[in-house]
Amino acid sequence: MVNNLLLIAYPQQSQVLTSFRWATEYGPPVLYTGNAKLTQVSSVVNSTHYSVIFRCQNCLKWNQGGEEGAAPTSAGFLVLGWCHATASPTNGACENNAAVRRHATEGIFGAVLNSAAANPSYSTWVNKATKSVSGNCVGSVTTSIVTLPPATTRYPAPSIVPGPGGGCARTYTVVPGDYCYLIATNNGMTLDQFLGLNPGLVCEPLRIGTVVCLRR
Repeated sequence: MVNNLLLIAYPQQSQVLTSFRWATEYGPPVLYTGNAKLTQVSSVVNSTHYSVIFRCQNCLKWNQGGEEGAAPTSAGFLVLGWCHATASPTNGACENNAAVRRHATEGIFGAVLNSAAANPSYSTWVNKATKSVSGNCVGSVTTSIVTLPPATTRYPAPSIVPGPGGGCARTYTVVPGDYCYLIATNNGMTLDQFLGLNPGLVCEPLRIGTVVCLRR
């Protein structure tokens, strides 16, 4: 999904927060700086699920730092990609600062446009898309904690890594949604620095329960 407009959505207390993102590599996506706008019609959040109905304007054509792209619509059909993470983002109270976790599932689906555009209720539906929902991006940022259904993915047993060993002053245990680049950046390191602290660590896949070294 690199070099395409991305939209993340996640539950934060009683509302659903959204953020447009952009990725040029398989790592944490940065904020999208192009002209895209999302307004919500409604959202639902409970202890196990969340959903949001929204209108997305200027989302089928994008520009990020001169990198342009578009979703072709002339055939009345387009393909959309999706992914889902079972772990909540960190810094989730502010959607602009939210650090997304690695997704557990992914896929694509086709969207038929002609029938939707011809719907006589479209104008009525658009008039309901009036909510610009924002998180708490002022002052201290807290971590979003959300209870979601258990993942259906069967994770392999923790890997046996040569380290961190007795010379490690600070360790971390890998949880669902983690990946090497995310752990490194969350702890103020480059990926090379992180791997240098953990020789022999296998990042693909990074197995749940693995203990890694963050400081020696």
